[in-house]
Amino acid sequence: MHSAVDDHSRLAYSEIHPDEKGTTCAAFLARAGQYFAAHGITRIEQVA
Repeated sequence: MHSAVDDHSRLAYSEIHPDEKGTTCAAFLARAGQYFAAHGITRIEQVA
């Protein structure tokens, strides 16, 4: 399970993937960024 949560609004985005490889994580982060941008959240400050 890959998840991203906006700390201020608590808006969340999740996907299920079979691995945690760099390419999988990078693609997830790109899609998460698009999702958040569509909801008015345009800046990612930290990935942990």
